Amino acid sequence: MMQRFIVSDNTTRWAALWSTKVQFLLMSGLVTLGCSTYSATVWGSTQEIAQSRQEENQQISDTAERDAIRTLLQEGKNAEALPRIERWVQANTDDPEGWYFLGLVHIYLEHYEDAIEANTEAARYESQYKTSALYNNACAYALMGETDQAFAALHESQDAGYLNRSAILSDPDLVALHDDPRWKDVRGFEFKYFEMQDGERVEYGLMLPNGFDPATAYPVLIAFPPGSQSHSAAETGLEMFWGEGSSEMGWIAVVLVKPADGWFEPKTETYALEIMDQLQDTYQVEGDKFHITGCSGGGSSAFHIGLVHAERMHSVTGIPGYPTRDDDALLEQLAHHNVTVRMHVGATDFGWMSSMDRANKRMQQIGVDSSLTIHPDEGHVMTTMMKDGCMKMLNQLRPNDDG
Repeated sequence: MMQRFIVSDNTTRWAALWSTKVQFLLMSGLVTLGCSTYSATVWGSTQEIAQSRQEENQQISDTAERDAIRTLLQEGKNAEALPRIERWVQANTDDPEGWYFLGLVHIYLEHYEDAIEANTEAARYESQYKTSALYNNACAYALMGETDQAFAALHESQDAGYLNRSAILSDPDLVALHDDPRWKDVRGFEFKYFEMQDGERVEYGLMLPNGFDPATAYPVLIAFPPGSQSHSAAETGLEMFWGEGSSEMGWIAVVLVKPADGWFEPKTETYALEIMDQLQDTYQVEGDKFHITGCSGGGSSAFHIGLVHAERMHSVTGIPGYPTRDDDALLEQLAHHNVTVRMHVGATDFGWMSSMDRANKRMQQIGVDSSLTIHPDEGHVMTTMMKDGCMKMLNQLRPNDDG
């Protein structure tokens, strides 16, 4: 379930206090402005003044109660907060915030049916709480084991504007949905196979842009996942680096699972060509060239394929990653075909940083458009590259300033 940051509205409280203070000065007949004192006549009946003061005092009281409830929730005192929220909702039946917090605390206390009732009421109002209330209903249904209702509520929240895919994919409240075939529609990507001419199959994860149109040309990213470059590593790569941002920014993302022989053999170098041909047969590829990237060991694979097939590349990026082959003739192909090279490394990733620095200087000497960015306070896996960080960087490498 989404964790909501709860804040107090001290501005409203002080505004109310100041308003009361001014009312007192007016009632006493004195208003001080600068260094002069003016006499003021208070118009209106005593009843009107008393009603005004009562409304302002109620405003101060309401704000104090609201802040007290938020503090209890921040401190995890859900059982103590529940009766106060219930009293608040009874006194303010048309307040979506009250209903939202009532639903939230019921989920924390595992009162799932009560949570659904409160969230549904909160979602009736067009407020900032609507999409989160609908999403929390999906969590409550999933925790109850009501799978169909959970998917229905999740789709309803997305239709209403809840588009935080990374939060959805990592939410432990929704784990019960992960093995359902419908989960692939939620996560947004699927796994398929490229069929090679020699009969081998190369598995890959695919993420298409939001509102995908087969007739539209899109930038196409070929990515190599970290570590073992297995199916699970490709799934992790999509969830962490290339999935959310690619769909939102209008990219086709293809994350390759490493074949049995890896990517450094002549046979699999040919596989890479076949994969690019199949992608061009299936999609409209922007500029008829590809962007290629990888993380860690996947970064080395990306540079290898990018070097041997430089004529098919817009850009090659390592996050981290660098060319491990000390072959100036191959590096010169990057310059010859105007391939943009970008390398990113964490400031505490000392071994990779020194190797990438040497590679960057060598490519620059040869005439490659290469740069190395060192990310402060980051290690081997850079949080700055997660979610949409990597895709924002790649979006700047599209040709003709389309990004």
